[in-house]
Amino acid sequence: MHAAVRVAGGLIRKDGPPVAPVRRSPAARLKSKLIHYLLTREFVLEGNRLRLNTAMPQTPWHEQLVRVEIARHPPLGGHYGSSQPYPGFSLDDSDALRGTRTDMPVTWNGSPDLSALLGKPIYLRFEIVNMGLFSFRVAHE
Repeated sequence: MHAAVRVAGGLIRKDGPPVAPVRRSPAARLKSKLIHYLLTREFVLEGNRLRLNTAMPQTPWHEQLVRVEIARHPPLGGHYGSSQPYPGFSLDDSDALRGTRTDMPVTWNGSPDLSALLGKPIYLRFEIVNMGLFSFRVAHE
């Protein structure tokens, strides 16, 4: 164990390499862009609409959004880094969702209709940027 002496806000070891002080800054933490991806298990789509329960934190200087991709089962061994979106339901087709709502409709190119995928096995892949996603539900409207 090294003996240590605190000097001018930093920590320097007496008998070892010096340790440079690192200041914790809330501003540095808040400026980072947090992007997360979530992939559901495969399930059979039994509705024609997708709704989300989301929360948007009070950090208006960050980009904040949720997008959803509807994908089919990847080829054998192709789960890692592979996405097989159904045509018209990729992340690029998904409209960015923002806000805090318990029943936010998901749309792709302006349309919420999932009728073309009814009865098909799907995965949902969420892209979550500086927001919270609590739940989703498939509705038949």
